[in-house]
Amino acid sequence: MAADRIAALCNAALRRRGLEIARSSALYPFQRREYLTAPTLPASLTAEQRAWLVPDNPRLTELRSAYAAMDPAVTTPLIWFDDFVSAEDLANFRGDNAYVHQLHGLQYNPMAFALTAYYTLASAAAPLLDRMVEDGAYGARCFEVAGRKVSRDLLDSVQEIDFLQRHLGAGTRPLKLLDIGAGYGRLAHRLTEVLGDAIEVCATDGFATSSFLAEFYLRHRGSFARMVPLHQIEAELAATRFDVASNIHSFSECTTAAIDWWVSRLAKAGVAHLMVVPNGWNEQLGLCLTNDGRDMEAIFAAHGYLPVAREFRYTDPLLRQYGVDPAQLCLFTLG
Repeated sequence: MAADRIAALCNAALRRRGLEIARSSALYPFQRREYLTAPTLPASLTAEQRAWLVPDNPRLTELRSAYAAMDPAVTTPLIWFDDFVSAEDLANFRGDNAYVHQLHGLQYNPMAFALTAYYTLASAAAPLLDRMVEDGAYGARCFEVAGRKVSRDLLDSVQEIDFLQRHLGAGTRPLKLLDIGAGYGRLAHRLTEVLGDAIEVCATDGFATSSFLAEFYLRHRGSFARMVPLHQIEAELAATRFDVASNIHSFSECTTAAIDWWVSRLAKAGVAHLMVVPNGWNEQLGLCLTNDGRDMEAIFAAHGYLPVAREFRYTDPLLRQYGVDPAQLCLFTLG
């Protein structure tokens, strides 16, 4: 009883700072410190892969040099500085890191993954799960749910591809898609895994390390998608008539100058549609925001892209509170 009294007195003071003492027996294992601070499991790599995924790789050095010569408007980072991806992250690029958060935060725990997986299995997007494989390669955090291995990579991709199918007929008609801010190539790989040659995908990124990883990963998966380096993207836009550009959690992490650089070139090339998943949005107005709270939709509108669809990943309010990455999926069309 004395311990409970002491804890109550401490909590009265701690709550003013957003803290509280709780018995470990009242917590799930994933809520305990040892779970949250567990070291990243090393990815199982071949000797060749381990030798390639290093900071001094000549190909990565080449890309960094080429990107450094680009317009600073598109290369000056908001958060993605060179040291944002560690040497460990290069070998575990699908792990719990800046590319895809998987363990830290209210929406990233085993119960959230289970809830999201069962929601997806009960939704119209469920058939997409049967066309995707998750092997946990390169450090992806996986959970066994309903007899299958799931990851955030897989679950996010299902919702995003379903959105493209419902709004743009992806898979039922030929589409050419440019994935901007593609990271390690997650969505580019999943699109071709599910839709095959019904879609042509180019992945690109304004961060040289991401382009290096996407090039490697798409080659590893034997994907039909290809990585187009930043310094070649304007030539690509001139040569290819893209139907849609996607940007998943990337514009939010860019400066407004970089967003303007990208969107101006999409408009000039006549890319008809722009799909955006922001990190945050204005709750009252429903607008997509950057990480520093700026309205990116004003930039879209200035170049002729107007909203035609906005959806949460999950229609169920409970999933929007507890599901994995309860973001908005937005579609803009060039007027």
